Amino acid sequence: MSNTTTDLKEIPADWDSYFSRVNDLPASIRLNLALNQIAPIPGLSKLLWFGVKLQKPDENGFTTNEEFQTICDIEDAVDAALTKINALFTAALKSAGKLELFFYAPTNEGYESLVQQAMMSFPQYQYATDSFEELDWKTYFEFLYPNHYEYKCIQNGKVLRQLQKSGDVFELEREVDHWIYFNSEEDMKAFSDEVNGSGFRVLSQDKHDREDFPYVLNISRKNTVLPYEVNNYVWELVETAEKHNGSYDGWGCPIAKSEE
Repeated sequence: MSNTTTDLKEIPADWDSYFSRVNDLPASIRLNLALNQIAPIPGLSKLLWFGVKLQKPDENGFTTNEEFQTICDIEDAVDAALTKINALFTAALKSAGKLELFFYAPTNEGYESLVQQAMMSFPQYQYATDSFEELDWKTYFEFLYPNHYEYKCIQNGKVLRQLQKSGDVFELEREVDHWIYFNSEEDMKAFSDEVNGSGFRVLSQDKHDREDFPYVLNISRKNTVLPYEVNNYVWELVETAEKHNGSYDGWGCPIAKSEE
């Protein structure tokens, strides 16, 4: 056991979720994205894994409304129990009719007994545990953390949630702005010429006083903000930007509401 004590309250949190595939099956992964900036964390080298079998999964292997609250209660109970060994809750995965939880901790001593105590309140559920040394946090970085496309979908979701809170009607078309950065004016022009054929128009072209990607392009096109459409046109712009040595920064739009 490490002598290093990590204050879990000081660790940043940025929880979000995304859909992926695990073993070619649909998967929903929720994780603390902020750990990407600070991991691996000294003193938290033991990966603790917990899995519980859902009793009434839906056709995709996820929780149904009927079972959702119980599964949340199980997650909370296991998380609370493992605070006794200073375990950091890192991610939750739902797939193939199971919920899996991932923690990093300074030790695995007492792990199984703590989980056993937590699960005494849920005797009808079958569960399993595992733990091993993982200094490099490989599971977090290579298995749980989103890939480039999945990360963009997460960022899109954050913007969409803010629009939803403001009463936006996603189905309504409106001008959607995008910002892309480049290292050269030539790359910016080549990108502009290509996306112009897809209906995008240039709103502005500027040069900022910075070493990396000083040229910024602002383009716009009329679109809905239905989630699947947003993910499609954002990814199209990401790929086109990278083709021309650029970096897609993000998007924004005015709130659209139905006329009464």
